[in-house]
Amino acid sequence: MPTNPQRPNETRLVFVALQPLESNPPRRLSPAVHFSTRTRTNTANPSCATTKLLLLLLDGTAAAFAGHAAGTGAGTTGSGCVPKERDALMAFKSGVTYDPAGRLVSWRRGVDCCRWRGVRCSNRTGHVVELRFGYTELIDGEQYPYMEGDVSPSLFSLEHLEHLDLGETSLSIPGGRYNSKLWGSLKSLRYLNLSGTILLDGDKMLPQLGNLSKLQYLDISYASYMNPSVKPTDLSWLTRLPLLHHLDLSWVNLTMVHDWPHTVNMIPSLQALHLSACSLQNANQRLPHLNLTKLEWLDLSMNDFDHPSESCWFWNLTSLKYLNLGSTFLYGQFPSMLGEMMSLQFFDFSENMHLDGHGGGVIAPRLLRNLCNLEVLNLAKGLSYGNMTELYGSLPHCSSSKLQRLDLHKNNITGTLPAGIVQFTSLAILDLSNNHLAGYVPSEIGTLSNLIFLNLGYNKFTGSLPLSITNLGEMYDFNIAGNRLSGVIPWNMSKLTSMKRKNDGEQLFYNLPVTTKRQERYYGVRHSKMVTIVLSLNFLTGEIPEEIVSLGQLVNLNLSWNYLSGEIPHKIGSMQSLESLDLSRNKLSGEIPLSISNLTYLAWLDLSYNNLSGRLPPGSQLDTLYDNNPYMYKGNKGLCGSPLQRNCSGDNNATKLDNSDQERSAHVPGPMFFHLGLGSGFVVGVWVVLCTMLFKKTWRIAYFRLFDEVYDKLYVFVVVNCAKLARKTPQLIEKLG
Repeated sequence: MPTNPQRPNETRLVFVALQPLESNPPRRLSPAVHFSTRTRTNTANPSCATTKLLLLLLDGTAAAFAGHAAGTGAGTTGSGCVPKERDALMAFKSGVTYDPAGRLVSWRRGVDCCRWRGVRCSNRTGHVVELRFGYTELIDGEQYPYMEGDVSPSLFSLEHLEHLDLGETSLSIPGGRYNSKLWGSLKSLRYLNLSGTILLDGDKMLPQLGNLSKLQYLDISYASYMNPSVKPTDLSWLTRLPLLHHLDLSWVNLTMVHDWPHTVNMIPSLQALHLSACSLQNANQRLPHLNLTKLEWLDLSMNDFDHPSESCWFWNLTSLKYLNLGSTFLYGQFPSMLGEMMSLQFFDFSENMHLDGHGGGVIAPRLLRNLCNLEVLNLAKGLSYGNMTELYGSLPHCSSSKLQRLDLHKNNITGTLPAGIVQFTSLAILDLSNNHLAGYVPSEIGTLSNLIFLNLGYNKFTGSLPLSITNLGEMYDFNIAGNRLSGVIPWNMSKLTSMKRKNDGEQLFYNLPVTTKRQERYYGVRHSKMVTIVLSLNFLTGEIPEEIVSLGQLVNLNLSWNYLSGEIPHKIGSMQSLESLDLSRNKLSGEIPLSISNLTYLAWLDLSYNNLSGRLPPGSQLDTLYDNNPYMYKGNKGLCGSPLQRNCSGDNNATKLDNSDQERSAHVPGPMFFHLGLGSGFVVGVWVVLCTMLFKKTWRIAYFRLFDEVYDKLYVFVVVNCAKLARKTPQLIEKLG
């Protein structure tokens, strides 16, 4: 289920983090703070340091609800709550059958209901004006909806109610003609959030909401997801809400509503419109006159339009700050009007390529150069083609760059990475992975001091890894796998200070891929940041820098499929946060450090196909990892001990060597000793035979006589067989002729 939107009167920085995507609808942040809806259902992708990507709340929304701060009894009157309203609230409680967070524990008779949790009363009249239940709490590390059950009709007797938030409680809203009409009794209602509730008779209930003439905020998202029978055929009731400025119908099946652009165009007060995943068929209607002059937020993502983007009706909305067209399968060249949306801060055109590779948008040269307020540009899997130099020329070129996220991954982009990319000094997220970029990684990239996520993986970059990469002290996720890089890993890894700092609870804002446990996973909102270094599938040489063990918050380290040599760092056990470690397919030698057993969070380990030797470190956790991945030690013939079926044969004799013998033997490498013995043995054997024949005449005569006899027999054999062949050749030719 989706998480509840943030309160509309809050202005805050948003930190969004890593969470595996599922086939269920994506969890969302508030309309005013949500940055990425690239997630699609039934796909692996929408999709990851702490980025402080700021999108201001809609000014009108903040002003409208500034007086309705949440309370747990604050703002009560000395006379207490109205008895009739207390009884109505107790009837509401009796309909709740599941309350794992104990939201209604404080609702008891004998206690002023204005002091009950989630209830707020007017300071002036004592009437209940606010009920707020619409968010979830963590219980034993899991998120639970606050309540389940049926909403009692007594709720509608709270005629002074101005703010009702039942979002994501899974409560069932009563159906039937009588109960549906009761909504019209809440004449004072200004804020209504029914997101994620079960509308038992939604098609009859929704038109009744048109009687709430004071309503300014309406969220009925996920109604069709919770109850698939909810399929509105008409939205004209929305036009009876003259003050409405926030409307969220995401995940409401609007297949039968064909005139939706004309309907919303008749609500000039709208500032935020959410129509994500509504099964809308097209957006190419013609509107003679646009009334939506205040609209700042438009989300049409996850609707299968599949027509040219130039024909859409919304390009003239120059007031837009947020425009999300992800997973709409619009295609073709972007209209020139896009370059005139000077207020635009967020533009998402991701996931618009069909599986067969056709579709996608085309950016005209210099199209976005004047969009100086643009903070997020997400075109991942959204372009038909592109040249990096030309795309760079189309990006905003302003004296003060505000661009914080640039996502161009999986777009078949060619060319080289321009050094001028460093002009975007505010960049926090840069994803150019899965393209065809070639050439060197410019060393200037180390000057992007705000960069926290850098993914250049699966391109064709050559040369060495710039030493300046370690200057990116705020970076927590670095992926440059699948290129043609050579040289050594930069030694001063300790300068990546963000990978050393303990997670301070910040959350990250994006849906981007993280390669871990040999899988590419997409992560989204509401998880702690995953600190990652992935340098696999390159031609890197040299040793693993010992300083890498100082990155104590590193969760995922993947250096596989390179040519790294030397030993595994002995203090690797100090990387207590490691959950995935892959050093396979290299040329590492020596013993596996005993300290590796100290990695208590380790869930994946692969050391296969190296030149490791010695006894395996003991530990029940390593045994468990081996059970899950029995190939984790494969290809290391020198390893022995449990759980491998190879005993360490030198165990009994090893103790008999004194220290001096061990010191001397340590200076003679095994392969050199073998070749030295083989050569000396050959020389000695040859000289023994030659000297014997030189000084013993009878042996010398017998040897040459044997040689002459063998020569004579071989000569006779060859002559006789040649004569037979000469006689048969004319007969064979005659038969064939």
